Amino acid sequence: MHKPVKVVAILCASPALSSIVAGVLAARPALRVRRFESMAELVAYLRIAPVDLLICDQDPGILDAAELARTIRVDRNLARREMKIIALARAIDGTFRREAIAAGIDEVIAKPMSPGYLCERVLARLGTPVTFLSAPSGYCGPDRRNRVERARPPVEVERRGSNVIELFGRDRTTPDRTTPPHA
Repeated sequence: MHKPVKVVAILCASPALSSIVAGVLAARPALRVRRFESMAELVAYLRIAPVDLLICDQDPGILDAAELARTIRVDRNLARREMKIIALARAIDGTFRREAIAAGIDEVIAKPMSPGYLCERVLARLGTPVTFLSAPSGYCGPDRRNRVERARPPVEVERRGSNVIELFGRDRTTPDRTTPPHA
């Protein structure tokens, strides 16, 4: 049986990275790859043609993956809003992680990565079913409510002495200092 062709859109800040990613993915017969040079070009294409997965770049000052994902997730004029999104980022801190989850990004991959690894992740993401929801806010994308960090209640800390805080609890044994750590 013949597998349907999946369309992958690519928008990276670097034309070199975009070319490498496109070349690796285009070698797969089950993938049709579309490269874009600007967010405006990408959104214009998404309004006329369905895309199964988007690979976008997080490059501060040049391209904001979370902003792009938010734009896509609320645009009711797209040919298909239920696409998966993979972001490529040089640094993944807590702020970007929260923004990515809230924007509906499915996966963030740290740069630099091998082209083969990226291809594996694209194929895995395309092979994994996701339930999309439509919220009253206009958001249409994967359900992220269970992944958003909520405020945690303060933890009671037991103090021993004036400036010592027990980190592991009373039931944790002291490590054996006679054995090297990597033995």
